[in-house]
Amino acid sequence: MKFEIGDRVRYIMYRARSTYFLDGTFHGKYATVLDSHGDMLALQFDDYIGGHSGNGMGRDGHCWNVAEYEIEHKSQMLIRKKILKFKMKST
Repeated sequence: MKFEIGDRVRYIMYRARSTYFLDGTFHGKYATVLDSHGDMLALQFDDYIGGHSGNGMGRDGHCWNVAEYEIEHKSQMLIRKKILKFKMKST
């Protein structure tokens, strides 16, 4: 899935590709796409994560570069919620 600048996303990996955060620090956190470089995206997380400023594009300490496969788009989150809600009603 292609992401655009301004898209709202959630980090879904437990282990980042970077060995700096192997403890699940990012898992489940929400962010906004600031920039893209091929398959890598610059994100600004809602919470302080001890990151960087995204080359001055975002808040210092809130930004990090991630691969596309490490995040999901807000629309994917909504679809998953609807499926779970339907399954709960069916049981």
